[in-house]
Amino acid sequence: MHPLLVRIAIALATRTVFQPDEYFQALEPAHHAVFGYGDLTWEWSAARPIRSIIYPAINLPIYWALKVTGLHNVDALLIAAPKVLHGALAAGTDVGVGRLARRTLGTDYVETAVFLSLTNLFNALALSRSLSNSLETSLSSLAFAYYPWDASPNMSPSVMYNRRNLLKAISFSALACMVRPTNAVIWLFLYGKLLWSLRGYKTLASAFLRDLTAVL
Repeated sequence: MHPLLVRIAIALATRTVFQPDEYFQALEPAHHAVFGYGDLTWEWSAARPIRSIIYPAINLPIYWALKVTGLHNVDALLIAAPKVLHGALAAGTDVGVGRLARRTLGTDYVETAVFLSLTNLFNALALSRSLSNSLETSLSSLAFAYYPWDASPNMSPSVMYNRRNLLKAISFSALACMVRPTNAVIWLFLYGKLLWSLRGYKTLASAFLRDLTAVL
């Protein structure tokens, strides 16, 4: 089964509430921004809102498209459209897990890793919901898939430093930090570890820092 189809199916089939934040810190602020009304909690109604609009903003194109086409009057679409979006984003976790398994364990373990991700009950419960934690998980999984886990001072720099993969890791990790700034704790350690492994190769270390700074 394709992860994208599975996650979207789970999202559409979900009829329960896990946390209030999946509505009040995601869908409601986006709905309010597009339609001019919605239930805003004190974090959003304060003179200086303490929440970032970044995560709710991913729902804006969905609501805007429904508004301009007049389809927002169809309740089923107003509910289902964001579910499809977040189901699609949730599939990033399964894709990331599969690619990470291929890089660290070998191709023989990819199907098993993806199967375990798809059948994980907590993933089924939470990943397809409109929670910033869920998108953080997907983005982090994709970043992990491109991070050079085996980097060490004893490794050949041509093997350790793959700029194309590293740029992908930096990009996904930067997005994860934008969604949830506390994600930076993970990457401060991992990028610090990588920089330490590159300490004997000043040119590569400088190139890595330039790429990191450019993306961030």
